[in-house]
Amino acid sequence: MAVAEKLVDKLADVEDKLKGKCDTSTAEQLKLCIYKLEDRFYSGEMKVEHRLAAVDEHLSKLVTDRMKAAEVGTNLTEPANAVEQR
Repeated sequence: MAVAEKLVDKLADVEDKLKGKCDTSTAEQLKLCIYKLEDRFYSGEMKVEHRLAAVDEHLSKLVTDRMKAAEVGTNLTEPANAVEQR
């Protein structure tokens, strides 16, 4: 228990020393900026995953159609529809 108290006291001392080293409003602005960037990254990541899933589904259908056509012995001459861009 004494070790924990010493660590808490040490943490308080470090926080007191750091308070004078950095403007807290600047630190809060940076923190907010980081959160916004993380949100934008996550949103972009979700969009990319959605688009990759659409491409995967499209390719899977194309390959399946080509395999079925090869089994039947027909030749698919029509080009596959392009994946919808968003």
